[in-house]
Parts: sequence; C-alpha cells; structure tokens
Amino acid sequence: MVKRAAIYARVSSERQDAEEKVSIEMQVADCEAYCYERGYVVVERYVDSRKYRVKGRLVEPSGTRSDRPGYKALLEGAYAGKFEIILGWKEDRLCRGIYAAAPLGRVLEDTPIKVELVKETFDTSMFFIKAAIGKMEIDNIRQRVHMGVQGRLAKGRGWDVHRRYGYALNNEGELVYDDVRAPWVARICNWYLEGVPVREMRRRLLEKGAPTPDRKSGPQKQKVPWPLSTIHHILTAPEYWQGYIETCRDGRTYRISCPPIISRATFEKIEVLRKENQSHAGALVRHDYLCLGLVTCADNLKWVVRTIRWRRKGVLRKHPLGKYCCPGKDRHPDIYNSLDCPKTIGNKKLDTFVWSQLAALFANPALVKKGISAQIEKLQRSEQEMQQELEHLGQDLDRLTVERQWVISQARKGNISESDMEYQLQAIAQQQAALEKERDEKSAVQVYRERAHDLAKFAEEYLTDVRAGLQWLNQDMSVVDEKTRQAMFEERRRVVKLLVTRIIMHKGQPPEVVFAIEVDKAVLGASAESRFNPCAPYRLEFTLDGALIVLASELW
Repeated sequence: MVKRAAIYARVSSERQDAEEKVSIEMQVADCEAYCYERGYVVVERYVDSRKYRVKGRLVEPSGTRSDRPGYKALLEGAYAGKFEIILGWKEDRLCRGIYAAAPLGRVLEDTPIKVELVKETFDTSMFFIKAAIGKMEIDNIRQRVHMGVQGRLAKGRGWDVHRRYGYALNNEGELVYDDVRAPWVARICNWYLEGVPVREMRRRLLEKGAPTPDRKSGPQKQKVPWPLSTIHHILTAPEYWQGYIETCRDGRTYRISCPPIISRATFEKIEVLRKENQSHAGALVRHDYLCLGLVTCADNLKWVVRTIRWRRKGVLRKHPLGKYCCPGKDRHPDIYNSLDCPKTIGNKKLDTFVWSQLAALFANPALVKKGISAQIEKLQRSEQEMQQELEHLGQDLDRLTVERQWVISQARKGNISESDMEYQLQAIAQQQAALEKERDEKSAVQVYRERAHDLAKFAEEYLTDVRAGLQWLNQDMSVVDEKTRQAMFEERRRVVKLLVTRIIMHKGQPPEVVFAIEVDKAVLGASAESRFNPCAPYRLEFTLDGALIVLASELW
C-alpha cells in the first residue's frame, strides 16, 4: 500500500528564507526527493515562512510557537486522517521546546501517524527531551546576543538603528559627522527659524537634490522621498546639539556619543518658535469620539480616529468631520484591501448606534438575560470540546513539570551550568503561568455556565443601579449649551468605558457591541474561589445581538 505523506517546512524569519542553505524551496525539494526514493505520495505541503498575526500583533514563525498557521493546519490534517507520514527536513523545523512539541506529541499518541526526517533520525522516546534541548539552545543564543548588545552599548557603540540623518557609522560602531547629509540638517533648522513652512522645506529639499533619509526598518518604499515626519524629527531631536543619543534597554539608559551639528542656542530658538506655532489643540478633536480605543475589526486591529478640518480646495470646514478608520491601509494592506474590511465609519453614526444600545439596555435590563442565555447555548454546544481542551492543558502542565525536573537533574549531573539552569527554570515558569492562566479562564467559563441565572440576576440589578443617575444623559445634546454638552459627553464617555469592552466592525452589518460587567466572586459561589485570582474581579462579557436586532436594523 502506498503511504501518503505531508511535508512541513519552516524558517524562523523572512531573512532566513532568503538563505539558500535553509530556504523553504531547499527543504521542500529535499523532502520531495526523500518521498520519491521511498515511494511515498506527497498529498499536502505545509509551510511557515512569513509573519502572521496573533492578537493584532505580527510575529515570526519561530519553532518555539505552537500557533504557527502551517503547523496548526498540519496537526488538523493529521487528526483528519489525510496522511500517514509527517516529513520534515530536521527536527528543529517542526518545533523547539516542550510548549511547541506538546501538540505534535498528542498527535503521535492519539493517531498511528509517524514522523520521518530527511537529515536526522526521529526517535519518539527522545522527542520531548530533544525539544527541551533545542529550546535551551535558542535561549542560550538569545542570552549571548543580549549580553553582546549590552556590552556594545556600554562602550558607547551603536548600529544602524541609532544612526540619525546627518551621521554616519564607522567600522568601530561610532557615530561620526556625515559630510554630505549633516549640512542639510543645519539648513533645515535655519529655514525653520526664517519662517519657512515644513511642506515648503520638503519641496526645496527635493528640488535641490538633498540626500534622502535611509530606511533601515519597516516599509522600504516611501510615498514621498522626504517624509514630513523626518523633517519634524530633525527639528525636535536634541542629539543634534547635545552630542549624544540616549537609548534604553532592560531598564538601563545608555549614551552613544555623536558630534553636534547645531548649537544649543539654535535648538532653543526652534523650541520657542514651535510652541508659538502649535495649532494642534484645535485640529484634533479627540474628546468628541465616544468610542475612542474600543473599535476593532474582525481581524482584531484596533481602529484609529481621524478629524478632517479642511475641504479639498483648502477651505476650512465650519464643523470638522470625524471618523473611525482601519489602520491597515499602510501597515496591513492585505487586510485593508480585502473585501471584508469595512475601512471606515463616521464617528457620529457609530457613537449614536452604541449609545442607543446602551440606552435600550438601561431602559430594559432584562435584555441581559436574553444575551446571557444565547451565550449559554453556545457554551453547552461546545462543552465537550472545552473539556478536552482542559485535559490537554493539564497534560501540558504535567509535561512542563517533567521538563523542570529534567533541567534540575541535568544541572546536578554537571551537564549544564547553574546560570543555564536558572534561565531554563525561569522560562518554564513563564510557560507554566501562561498555561495556568488559560486553564483558569476556561474553568471560569464553566463556572459562568453553571451559575448563569445568578449572573443574569446580578447583571440586571447592576444595570438598574447604574441607570438611576443617568436619565438626563438621554436628552438631545444639540439643544443644550456648550458647557452642558461637554459635561454630558464626558459622562457618556465614562459610561461607555465602564460597560463596553470592545466594538467589532463588520462590513454591511451593524457593529457587534460587547458589553462587560465586573462580577463579585460572591455571586459565583464558593466553588469558584479556587479557580480565580482572589485579587482580580471576574468580567462577565455578553452581547445583545439577538435581543437588539430590531434596534440595529432601525439605526443602521
């Protein structure tokens, strides 16, 4: 019978993928040749080579992570029975560390699937030990790099990230005067003192062919060769006169020497002039955004706000326009350009919708019971899956305990130093704390399901008490004076921050408003005391999408 094989390939970063010795193409080619020699049929190819998003943050596909997209798809395919062989280039391509090895270990225990490697021999009995050693190797490398960085900074040496416009970096890591760019720094400062606007400075710089700033990190392509932010930084950076750059690392501040380009008197004059020219207080009306900091999209990107004060022809608007915007246009174009991204929404429209939902909630606190009941039904449907997750978390915690004992025994035998042992035990303790937190959260959901009716009653009484002092907030804000309007807005803002935890935007649909209420542990009962941190309140989250569907359709 011909065996079906799935190939898995991984690189730790996009830079590593460019190196031929460990590139994805090289790993896949070697794996395919291996399958051809043994008569295996390759049915799937799983690859982790690019950054991916976890809770709104981009991370590299490190072997210590168990949430890699390709790795997770590989494990799902194994449970689905799509193949009999998992083939990797080397063991460290699959995982490094117990935390990442645990999901694959469960696959090997629960299924007849085998793991084979091109460059090494896979031993199931030594799998977790070698994974722990791989984690130690990574941690030791990180520690050595960390110590090297600290030593370099202690000697006053930097690298490209510390190089400002106007300075060059010599072979010894010292910042020196750049004969080509430094004169332009002094010229920009003189232009500002002469009253030249920043946009006019950029036009002159482009017209006169001034060397453009180097982009050493982030997006390599700039829409404009001379960003306005770079000019503002030159005008506000104190290192151009004080002769050193300060950088912080691990709570310590280091100084990297650099020759001054302008005088202190020039810098102080620029500071005085910038304060006189400040006009952002009237331009940014951030206090008029009721849902500031609460709006996200389905991809968990936190939305930003934008105030439009000018018309296209340079005419100042009498009433500025405000809107909530997806921040992915420049930073995450793949998300922003997708068909599901809402992109933007007017602040008045969203603020009116959210406050209307809150007003309906205050008018009828019994709606909470409907929202909680809908969540209870979802929890009951997924109860078996949640129980399995709790069991897996318990197994992972047991494995961490074994790993901890193994590290201690290796230190006693003299195989690793005492400092390495302490470093490993600290890493294990961090992983254990993260797993315990996840277990407690899932256990809390079980308690929440068991005491659903008590929680609903508590939430109803809570909202009734809060409602007592908020009747005046529902009046029309357009008919009151400015002072009263501002006071009403601040109070509304306080209520929204108190009861709304996030607002999820969907294209073509009403936003999903997630409410949150802090629940006293006395409401949960004595059975929950052992599952919660006694110093931290439990937040009861719920949505009213079913109960307020009529309201949503009327306002949207």
